[in-house]
Amino acid sequence: MDKVKAIKKVIKYVWIVWGIICIFLLFQFAMHGYRVRKFNAKVRSLNPTSITTEAELSIHPRGQLTDSWEKDDAIPGKLLYAKIYEATIVNHSGTAMTDWSIRIRIKEDCYLNNAWCGKLEVHQFVEGKKIVQKLDLRNYEESKIKLEHNMVGQDLMIPLHKNDYIIYYPSKKQSDGELPIRSGRSYAGEVNIGFILYNEREESDLSDYALTYQLHKSLFTGTEGVTYAILFAIMFWLFLFLLFLTFIIFRFEGRISMQENITSDALHLCAALGDSKMVFAKGHSNRVASYAKILAEGVGMDERDSLDVYRAAMLHDVGNYYVSDLILSKPGTLSNEEKEIIKTHTTMGAKMVSELVAIPYVSEAVLFHHEWYDGNGYPTGKRGDEIPLIARLIAVAEAYDAMSHHRPYRKKLTEEEIFEEFKSMRAKQFDPVVVDAFFERYEKIKGVEQ
Repeated sequence: MDKVKAIKKVIKYVWIVWGIICIFLLFQFAMHGYRVRKFNAKVRSLNPTSITTEAELSIHPRGQLTDSWEKDDAIPGKLLYAKIYEATIVNHSGTAMTDWSIRIRIKEDCYLNNAWCGKLEVHQFVEGKKIVQKLDLRNYEESKIKLEHNMVGQDLMIPLHKNDYIIYYPSKKQSDGELPIRSGRSYAGEVNIGFILYNEREESDLSDYALTYQLHKSLFTGTEGVTYAILFAIMFWLFLFLLFLTFIIFRFEGRISMQENITSDALHLCAALGDSKMVFAKGHSNRVASYAKILAEGVGMDERDSLDVYRAAMLHDVGNYYVSDLILSKPGTLSNEEKEIIKTHTTMGAKMVSELVAIPYVSEAVLFHHEWYDGNGYPTGKRGDEIPLIARLIAVAEAYDAMSHHRPYRKKLTEEEIFEEFKSMRAKQFDPVVVDAFFERYEKIKGVEQ
């Protein structure tokens, strides 16, 4: 009995010491969190006279052959020189630059024409009054511009005088890549923005500038010792949690596997229904789905997105269920009326799958896989990037399957003929990027079971 009490007493003291250590570590971590928050909240600035290793900014003519030109129709009797300028922001801090803006004070008369990809806030002084307006110069309505400006043909000309200034705010769209500017121990993040100025001289003086920015340091940056100690403290509890989680996973793994099998069987059944309407199309949807998945990987999609493309492609021809067998399997030339009926398989198929939520973008895949990159496809005449990427992938996959198999109205094409067809229809019927992926992945595509 005395031994049991002694063990309990030891356990009690162990828990007390353990608790004190955890409280100390948590306090240290909280203080570190306060310092990180203060670091992240600080607004920093950089100008031509600043001395800092965190960031740098340079504003210069872009310098390519087509980046400068002359304009003689803007001001009667005057020749203006246009030039594309580039501002390069480099982040050397080793952390993410989460917000930034550039102010440029004008030192001589000039005209602002365009800027990309963010917005420009123009501060213009006209007859002693200050006019301020923020504009997206790539997409604007001339009637809504309140700044003093002129339109010379299609060119917007915003006059800027000495001491006027502009502030560039970066685009927040992830696709534009202007926010955040990431940096690490082994690399410096960089962003380039562009704008166009007209001047009576060949080059504008843009030396009066300031970069305002904020940095974001991760809470765990520079705290490896504290972090590892805290992780060690919770390791035992994590172990227990993982044991419980493993039990749950094994318990439901069978159900998840069964649900995936049901989904796969349902997709194959729907694909078979669409293919069964054409006597020559056995296995067509399965092959197209496999080709589309390979192409998706070729354009940079990860495994999960490529699988979504595969599943959607399985159903791309499900609308054939509504088209007559006689038309789909007709060996001769189709009449115009029959062609229009066949085209309905895209719209009818899209209606059939519109309620499916488990397969992303399946409606777009079914509806738009016969659109052409140049806009001459159906059913809507979309063109270029207006066509969802999944539909552009399926278009190439289906074309390859059609050309590499016999049809009632022709024999299958040779490999050389298929290559020539894709080359000739590149940027016409097919997305050039997807065609390039086809040629890069051709051996893998050819290896799909025919």
